[in-house]
Amino acid sequence: MKGIKFRIQCPVDKKPTYLKSGKLSQELTINYSILNGVNSLLEEKQDAKFNTRYCRVGGHTGEKINFYCNTHSQFLCQVCLLQGGHLSSGCVVKPASEMIAHKIMETESKDLIERVDMKIDDLLGTQMQAQMVYDGCIGNFEMMKKQVLALIEDDSEDFLDKFKSSWEKERARTRKMVDELRQQKKAMEQSYQ
Repeated sequence: MKGIKFRIQCPVDKKPTYLKSGKLSQELTINYSILNGVNSLLEEKQDAKFNTRYCRVGGHTGEKINFYCNTHSQFLCQVCLLQGGHLSSGCVVKPASEMIAHKIMETESKDLIERVDMKIDDLLGTQMQAQMVYDGCIGNFEMMKKQVLALIEDDSEDFLDKFKSSWEKERARTRKMVDELRQQKKAMEQSYQ
């Protein structure tokens, strides 16, 4: 085979491209305009995730909130940090990005734990259903076993009765033959005397 060609169509400009089989990855080119667009969207999404907040305190509205005071559980701009006495009063202050990242991790951890709990519940439900099926199968097996044993017992009783009857008939026939032979022997003995 001299290289089967595959026709694919670009989802953006709808132009067809022909590729030889076995070399798909080497023949495809990178569309940098699409790649840049995707990267821009990813950056916007990241910025939206950590969207910047601004201070709402009177004299310095518009200042970016960059800090978080653990002691007072509030976000602070640089002016609030310096003028609000958070540094001098021994407050535990961290960068806001750390607090946001911690909150995001905490939320994602809770979501993950909830999903794990749901998976555990699903598995326990599946296990319970499997146990019910197993119990049903064992019950059916025991019932069938009893039925088979009853049939075998009935058949064995019939067989035993037939065997005994046959044995008795054969024994009676043999006894009759022995009696006849004894009578013939006796008759022969009497005739020779």
